[in-house]
Amino acid sequence: MRIEVPGPVRELVASPPAPALRGVVIEYRGFRDDAPAPVAQRQPPSACIPVIIDLGAGWHVAAPAGGYRRERLRGFAAGMHDSFALVEAAGLICAYFPLKPQGGKFLFKKFL
Repeated sequence: MRIEVPGPVRELVASPPAPALRGVVIEYRGFRDDAPAPVAQRQPPSACIPVIIDLGAGWHVAAPAGGYRRERLRGFAAGMHDSFALVEAAGLICAYFPLKPQGGKFLFKKFL
Protein backbone atom coordinates (compact mmCIF):
# COMPACT_ATOMS: atom_id res chain seq x y z
CA MET A 1 0.00 0.00 0.00
CA ARG A 2 1.24 3.47 -0.84
CA ILE A 3 -0.11 6.69 0.63
CA GLU A 4 0.48 9.93 -1.25
CA VAL A 5 0.95 13.07 0.83
CA PRO A 6 2.18 16.53 -0.17
CA GLY A 7 5.87 17.20 0.38
CA PRO A 8 9.04 15.17 -0.03
CA VAL A 9 8.82 11.54 -1.06
CA ARG A 10 10.46 9.09 1.34
CA GLU A 11 10.60 5.42 0.46
CA LEU A 12 12.32 2.39 1.96
CA VAL A 13 12.25 -1.13 0.57
CA ALA A 14 13.93 -3.92 2.53
CA SER A 15 14.54 -7.54 1.60
CA PRO A 16 16.42 -10.50 3.06
CA PRO A 17 19.56 -11.46 1.15
CA ALA A 18 19.65 -14.29 -1.36
CA PRO A 19 20.14 -17.67 0.36
CA ALA A 20 23.73 -17.98 -0.91
CA LEU A 21 24.65 -14.62 0.73
CA ARG A 22 22.91 -14.97 4.10
CA GLY A 23 26.16 -15.86 5.82
CA VAL A 24 27.77 -12.54 4.82
CA VAL A 25 24.99 -10.03 4.02
CA ILE A 26 22.50 -8.97 6.71
CA GLU A 27 19.81 -7.49 4.40
CA TYR A 28 19.24 -5.38 1.31
CA ARG A 29 17.63 -1.93 1.47
CA GLY A 30 16.71 0.61 -1.16
CA PHE A 31 16.16 4.24 -0.13
CA ARG A 32 14.70 7.31 -1.78
CA ASP A 33 14.30 10.67 -0.07
CA ASP A 34 13.38 13.79 -2.02
CA ALA A 35 13.73 16.19 0.93
CA PRO A 36 14.44 19.72 -0.35
CA ALA A 37 17.53 20.18 1.83
CA PRO A 38 20.06 17.56 2.96
CA VAL A 39 20.18 16.71 6.66
CA ALA A 40 23.32 15.51 8.40
CA GLN A 41 22.79 12.30 10.33
CA ARG A 42 24.96 10.98 13.13
CA GLN A 43 25.60 7.27 12.54
CA PRO A 44 26.48 5.36 15.71
CA PRO A 45 29.19 2.70 15.84
CA SER A 46 28.08 -0.63 14.49
CA ALA A 47 29.23 -4.23 14.39
CA CYS A 48 28.48 -4.42 10.65
CA ILE A 49 30.18 -3.02 7.55
CA PRO A 50 27.71 -0.74 5.75
CA VAL A 51 28.03 -0.61 1.96
CA ILE A 52 26.25 2.22 0.11
CA ILE A 53 25.83 2.31 -3.67
CA ASP A 54 24.67 5.82 -4.54
CA LEU A 55 22.28 6.41 -7.42
CA GLY A 56 21.67 10.08 -6.65
CA ALA A 57 23.78 13.16 -6.07
CA GLY A 58 26.33 11.65 -3.68
CA TRP A 59 27.13 11.94 -0.01
CA HIS A 60 29.14 14.07 2.36
CA VAL A 61 30.83 11.80 4.91
CA ALA A 62 32.91 12.76 7.94
CA ALA A 63 34.31 9.69 9.68
CA PRO A 64 36.66 9.10 12.60
CA ALA A 65 39.29 7.46 10.36
CA GLY A 66 39.62 10.70 8.38
CA GLY A 67 39.72 12.96 11.43
CA TYR A 68 36.11 14.02 10.67
CA ARG A 69 37.26 15.79 7.49
CA ARG A 70 34.18 16.05 5.27
CA GLU A 71 34.49 14.14 1.96
CA ARG A 72 32.16 14.03 -1.05
CA LEU A 73 31.53 10.40 -2.11
CA ARG A 74 29.36 8.65 -4.72
CA GLY A 75 29.24 5.44 -2.73
CA PHE A 76 31.25 3.90 0.06
CA ALA A 77 31.85 1.09 2.49
CA ALA A 78 32.48 2.00 6.09
CA GLY A 79 34.59 0.03 8.49
CA MET A 80 33.72 -1.01 11.98
CA HIS A 81 34.77 1.65 14.49
CA ASP A 82 34.08 2.76 18.05
CA SER A 83 32.93 6.31 17.32
CA PHE A 84 30.17 7.95 15.31
CA ALA A 85 30.33 9.17 11.70
CA LEU A 86 28.41 12.05 10.11
CA VAL A 87 26.67 11.38 6.79
CA GLU A 88 24.62 13.70 4.63
CA ALA A 89 22.95 12.61 1.41
CA ALA A 90 22.56 15.19 -1.33
CA GLY A 91 19.39 13.84 -2.95
CA LEU A 92 19.12 10.34 -1.59
CA ILE A 93 18.60 7.42 -3.93
CA CYS A 94 20.72 4.47 -2.93
CA ALA A 95 21.11 0.78 -2.30
CA TYR A 96 22.40 -0.24 1.12
CA PHE A 97 23.55 -3.62 2.31
CA PRO A 98 25.22 -4.14 5.66
CA LEU A 99 27.78 -6.92 5.75
CA LYS A 100 28.60 -9.23 8.61
CA PRO A 101 32.30 -8.99 9.62
CA GLN A 102 33.18 -12.10 7.59
CA GLY A 103 31.47 -10.53 4.53
CA GLY A 104 33.57 -7.38 4.89
CA LYS A 105 36.72 -9.44 5.24
CA PHE A 106 35.90 -11.35 2.04
CA LEU A 107 34.95 -8.21 0.08
CA PHE A 108 38.01 -6.17 1.00
CA LYS A 109 40.45 -9.05 0.69
CA LYS A 110 39.07 -10.01 -2.73
CA PHE A 111 38.71 -6.61 -4.37
CA LEU A 112 41.22 -4.27 -2.72
